Amino acid sequence: MRALIVDDELHSCEVTKTLIEEYCPQIELLGYEQNALLAIKRIAKEKPDVLFLDIEMPEINGIDLLEQLPSPIPAVIYTTAYDQFAIDAIKLGAIDYLLKPIDELELIKAINRVSKKLQENELKRNNDKTPSIEKLSIGTMDGIEWIAISDIIRCQSDSNYTVVYTEKGKITASKTLKEIENQLADHSFFRIHNSHLVNLNRIKRYIKGLGGSIILENGDEVPVSKSRKVALLQMLNF
Repeated sequence: MRALIVDDELHSCEVTKTLIEEYCPQIELLGYEQNALLAIKRIAKEKPDVLFLDIEMPEINGIDLLEQLPSPIPAVIYTTAYDQFAIDAIKLGAIDYLLKPIDELELIKAINRVSKKLQENELKRNNDKTPSIEKLSIGTMDGIEWIAISDIIRCQSDSNYTVVYTEKGKITASKTLKEIENQLADHSFFRIHNSHLVNLNRIKRYIKGLGGSIILENGDEVPVSKSRKVALLQMLNF
């Protein structure tokens, strides 16, 4: 099991590293990253199995960082001095939530939970003989439509709805962008902005800027948020 520590405080990184090395010998520690934006790029490149992720960090916090990672995301153990974020962390699928200073017994329990979860995921993959769904079901005001995933160019948030742009036009889905993103997690889609999910295979051009923007095959120009620029360029091998 390969792990990466993400924490802006050097002392906290070193303490967590020491605890892992002493009490969790089954962990292959990749080291630590103090810059959250650089951590996104490193996670995309090194693909750790588990993150020890701080919450209160400059630029972007640990919860926002997790939302910006491309799927599939690693298992997450939040490490923080604050307990008010626990509910948000659990909602985002964190395996555990450790308060600093980290107790070694709680650390061991958290790692055991991660190990169990990874084993369950591996077993499910081995037993799942169903091929990947190549069509997306979209609930509309008139009923349900099925569209080929390869035909989807981009999706844009519209409050509690999502506008899905395809080669043949656009459809308004009665789902949030996050729900659509989860349905497309096993395909080449990436959330480049809070309001925009794009098909990476449909990107024609990237325009430089603070976050920049992309031009898609249908001519649409879509903004890239500053915090997701590094991850996007990494996904595009730049």
